[in-house]
Amino acid sequence: MFGVSLGLFPVLFIYRYSVLSKNKLLATFESKTILIWLSIPLTSGLIFGTIACILTSPQDIAFQQLEPFLQNSLRISKENFEYLCLYFKSITMQDKILSNKSLLAVCLMHLLLICSLILISYFGLKCYKLINEKLNQSNASQEYRNIQTQFFYALVVQTMIPLALLHVPAVLVLLAGVFQINLGLISGCVPFAYAIFPAVDPLPTIFIIKSYWSATKLILKSFLTFPRRLKSPTAV
Repeated sequence: MFGVSLGLFPVLFIYRYSVLSKNKLLATFESKTILIWLSIPLTSGLIFGTIACILTSPQDIAFQQLEPFLQNSLRISKENFEYLCLYFKSITMQDKILSNKSLLAVCLMHLLLICSLILISYFGLKCYKLINEKLNQSNASQEYRNIQTQFFYALVVQTMIPLALLHVPAVLVLLAGVFQINLGLISGCVPFAYAIFPAVDPLPTIFIIKSYWSATKLILKSFLTFPRRLKSPTAV
């Protein structure tokens, strides 16, 4: 899922920019060429999965380091779980070197992260500039300005969410391995952040854009009052 997300969010920001700018790229999202855009997240996920399977496959020497933690803290035996790992070997007590496989895996994963981050930042900034231009139009009505302001704030928050829940945790975990820092149970927060991301991502649009928030409140009110209306003698 993480690898797919790295390709998905740049595509979403490219689409947002195309809609705002009426760019020629917008037509590619409305025809069969949309399959090309859809293939980008799948390709990203395939690349990330291939890197993980080939370069971070289980190693006996790594399990020797993991076993005490798994048995003492998590009470899990070797037969009951599968894992992928980045293992950085120590040759002597004084000199530490990186495993070639682990080093290559970290470099490739960071490359994917950086490419995703650059595209999100670039098209997010272009969206920001376009919205600002529309806000500064002298002939724009106050209602139009309000809508564009709401879209702007929603865009800012939606840019920060994937950074906070996807990119930053991944970078911290990878860097922790490079610098020989044992995160322990804290690393469990990373898959949790990935899991809640799809639920959190739409919330800025719902809460910040007033028309969406008004519609959401009506739906919630209707849902909460449904049992009462069901018991009402006038209910059909």
